[in-house]
Amino acid sequence: MVRRSWPPVVATAVGGIPELVEHGRTGLLVPPANAEAMAGAVEALLSVEELRRRLSAGAARAASERFDLDRQAGAYLEWFQEILDDWGDGNGISGGLGMWGGLVVLPQSYRKME
Repeated sequence: MVRRSWPPVVATAVGGIPELVEHGRTGLLVPPANAEAMAGAVEALLSVEELRRRLSAGAARAASERFDLDRQAGAYLEWFQEILDDWGDGNGISGGLGMWGGLVVLPQSYRKME
């Protein structure tokens, strides 16, 4: 379950943080090692209620979209299918994802029993 509200975020734009925090939509990003920019962003959040609300709502929306259970499950199923497709090539293995999301891996020599 995804939370409905998130506290506003101020973060430095380093590493993978910009992938998680979108400046002006889900939080505020400042350059690394810039204390003045960090202080200014924190001051803006403390003094502008509309900015806090907008960023909080944006973060909640982004989390809901990104971490939706159905979306995550679908992404994993696609990833597993890619692994099966890549790993099965030349290894005598074939497989697929069942209708209910069950993983089925069979040797290529498998034959339907009659």
